[in-house]
Amino acid sequence: MKYAVREEDKMKIITVCGSLRFEKEMMEIAEKMELLGNCVITPIYPTNSDKDAYTKEQVEVLDQMHKEKIKIADTIIVINVNHYIGNSTRSEIEFAQTLNKEIIYYTDIVNSMKHSFENKRKVVIAGSASLQKEVNHWSKYFEDKNYEILDYPKEIDESKFMELYPNVHTEFLENITKTDMVFVMNEDKNGVVGYIGYEAYAELLFGLAQKLIYNKEIELVVLKMPSRNVGCYEEISLWLKLGWIRLYEEEK
Repeated sequence: MKYAVREEDKMKIITVCGSLRFEKEMMEIAEKMELLGNCVITPIYPTNSDKDAYTKEQVEVLDQMHKEKIKIADTIIVINVNHYIGNSTRSEIEFAQTLNKEIIYYTDIVNSMKHSFENKRKVVIAGSASLQKEVNHWSKYFEDKNYEILDYPKEIDESKFMELYPNVHTEFLENITKTDMVFVMNEDKNGVVGYIGYEAYAELLFGLAQKLIYNKEIELVVLKMPSRNVGCYEEISLWLKLGWIRLYEEEK
């Protein structure tokens, strides 16, 4: 299902239809569609909360203007939360059908996005929290590859370190039990090639325990071979020979 036309940079004009009670969902889907490169037209929300303050003629004008918005649209998106469609929205759908407009339902978009999200591979990025530039680089890399990033190295406020560290570390280990891949971002640090600190090594070892003891299908990937002066060099070399872990190769 396509929600944006990208051929020759052509955008779609999309008019959003639905009950005004679904304002939150309307604004969320309008934003998503515009971020995909579409021009989105939304309903006018009454400035007066008292519906009786509007005359019958004013209500009819608003209804007619929304149908004009449907006329100029390529597509309408019907915000049918929990499959609810009121009489007014139903008449807008019927009007769009007479004009042969493309009709997309909110529930279909949500289900499609949910399916896509559920099918994403999950990754935990391990490494030094002091290398935030590199953390951002690899986070973007995996996002662009359509991975769901469960966790990554975070800098902790030193003034609250003892208070925050236990929860941060526990959550990180819990996410390793849920992930499809642990990626050890062992970038060079302080002149050490392929630096792996004790904490990153412990996290990799924890992932290996999930694989060997609990038979979890988890991929353990190290960015590069660490230099011999890295404390866990011998273990990394052995695990590579055993096929328990692998070195990173860029995905095409």
